[in-house]
Amino acid sequence: MYGTPAEVHHMLSGGRRMGHLFTIPLCYLHHRSGRNDDTIVSRDQNQPRFEARYGPELELLEKTREIVERKGLL
Repeated sequence: MYGTPAEVHHMLSGGRRMGHLFTIPLCYLHHRSGRNDDTIVSRDQNQPRFEARYGPELELLEKTREIVERKGLL
């Protein structure tokens, strides 16, 4: 959610973290709250539903990198 602190979500491959360069910022509700309703799908335990609603994690990573680059944060 906009305006809330971000938590670091490490992307996984084969159940293992892909490294620190493969992270996306998620608020608590979208990251690990376990919520799964009409308003919010949490990534924790709901990856298929999360990606169906918000897009694949690799696309979210690319969007994150584009925002960081556009804002000159690299």
